[in-house]
Amino acid sequence: MMIYQSIFVWEAVTIEGSYVHGIAQNILKYQLKKDLSQKGLFQIKIQYMPVALSKKPLKSDTLIRFIQELHQIHTSGVTLINSLNIMIGNRQIPVIKYILVALKLSLEKGESLTKSFQNLRPVFNEFFISMINMSEKTDNLKQGFSAILSFFQQRQKQYQAIQKQTRYPLIVLGIAFILITGMIVFVLPMFQNIYLLYGQNLPVETAILMSISRFINNQWFVILAGIVVFVFWYKIPAFCYIHPLFLLMKWVKKRWFGSQDQLLFAHCMSLLLKSGKTAYAALQDISYMVSPQNRKQILKLTKQLEAGERFSEIFLKNKWFPSVFHRLISVSEAAGDLSVGFLQVHQYLENQMEKRFNKIINYIEPGLMVLLGGMVLFVLLSIYLPIFDLGNQVF
Repeated sequence: MMIYQSIFVWEAVTIEGSYVHGIAQNILKYQLKKDLSQKGLFQIKIQYMPVALSKKPLKSDTLIRFIQELHQIHTSGVTLINSLNIMIGNRQIPVIKYILVALKLSLEKGESLTKSFQNLRPVFNEFFISMINMSEKTDNLKQGFSAILSFFQQRQKQYQAIQKQTRYPLIVLGIAFILITGMIVFVLPMFQNIYLLYGQNLPVETAILMSISRFINNQWFVILAGIVVFVFWYKIPAFCYIHPLFLLMKWVKKRWFGSQDQLLFAHCMSLLLKSGKTAYAALQDISYMVSPQNRKQILKLTKQLEAGERFSEIFLKNKWFPSVFHRLISVSEAAGDLSVGFLQVHQYLENQMEKRFNKIINYIEPGLMVLLGGMVLFVLLSIYLPIFDLGNQVF
């Protein structure tokens, strides 16, 4: 039996006049409408949601708009479910409508907001879910939405800054690459015939480009097929996580921004301690918020704390925590207010991340221009060295 890969978000009116919403998967649209009509529903509206969108993270701008709208409505005093109902009533793109209805249905079943967002993975990443979890545990969703919004807005600004810095160099680099490829394929082969005529060997630079030229001319269909596979591979949600470009971006993010777990740890400890939780209870909660590969660090910290060690002593010995943890926590520990110390650590790590980003981004444009200059210089040498050498042979 054929299974239809489809997701539909539907809206209908009951006999009593109330609106109901739902999500249907792996069914044909006409069959869904028929089933809903048989249940006594009318004014049925069905919206198709591409399955691929449920298997990949939301785009940054879409995520920011979603958090912004939810934060604004919820801050005005409206309950969470009513906030979702208001947002569902507004005109929404398919993926947002799908998220809103899924959250509403999950909350109406009695599930927590954290669990509701977990059901939507990988649309929402682990960091987002951890922040929601922390907000629920501190019973302060408004502050949680505000913190999440601030974080992703900052990331969006950084992304836009990168785009601004790289737009012009990448355009120039792209045009230069096309021109250079044309010269390699069509111009350089002529020099080989001239050198063969005089019985001379090609210079090393020209020989390298000639080998590239022959490969492109003989294997152009393989290269074209490889480019098509490379592009479509990145667009397939199930396999994009092993794409070289995805792995490269993951490495760059980790290299530039470092792990988010230390930042998350400091932020959550500050809020949980401020809400009245003990250090031990706060660590128990946070152990489920950090990424699985770093969870052992929090569990190790918990055991050391149970053994009677102080936070400042633990941070001094454990290299997973940056030195700022020991420096600031030792002061706040002596003052008897750990929440302030963790807040200062969080602010320091955020500032350091911002400084690191600004420092790196200043090298992007010059780096791309140096790359462009190197490419052009290599090609020019490959073309003009044979000409100069040939001139010496003739004269």
